[in-house]
Amino acid sequence: MDHFKTKILEEFNADLYRVLNLTIGDYRNMFAQHGENIDDNINKVFAEDGPSGLRRYLKGCVGGLDYLLTKTAQEGEAWMDQEHDNEEMWTHIESLKLGIDRHGLTSA
Repeated sequence: MDHFKTKILEEFNADLYRVLNLTIGDYRNMFAQHGENIDDNINKVFAEDGPSGLRRYLKGCVGGLDYLLTKTAQEGEAWMDQEHDNEEMWTHIESLKLGIDRHGLTSA
């Protein structure tokens, strides 16, 4: 496996655990239960967008999933049928200090 990709996946695993108390194996299993192979997505993003694109994608996955789970815990599932507030979502993701904001990767 590519050295950069390995480091990015290690960082993804650390972010998953810090924010959601999940491992990459847990994340794989969660999406596999819904018929999605995250490794295919990871490989595609890495091939098309390179290391920085993969890093941004995976940080967005962590932040987006945390937003989804947090919002659902607060408001129930009915909010998913409504129009989404991207400002609220990005404010939440940025608060997680993942090193990503609405403009891309940050130095955090």
